[in-house]
Amino acid sequence: MGQLWGALETVESLRMRNVSQGGALLESRFALAVDSVHRVRLPADGQGCDVQARVRHVEQVPGPSPRFEIGLEFISPAADTAAHIDALMQRSAPAPLEPAR
Repeated sequence: MGQLWGALETVESLRMRNVSQGGALLESRFALAVDSVHRVRLPADGQGCDVQARVRHVEQVPGPSPRFEIGLEFISPAADTAAHIDALMQRSAPAPLEPAR
């Protein structure tokens, strides 16, 4: 019969350190291959929003357990995805500073 090839997909929740229209910085307990492409589900109110992303850099974070910061570049996000990213950026933005009196 010969060799048969297949694919395996796993789902892992990762901490999103920051997000912009161009991409995101994630924290993970495992590294991803640079230049690999993944489907990423961004958090949404009531439902997720999927976008394709390419891994641009991976750096190990010092500490007792393995952790990695993974820089992603979004690949041609759709208009509704871009609007969703704007909403995420608004929610994660620090509160504006009050003027000094």
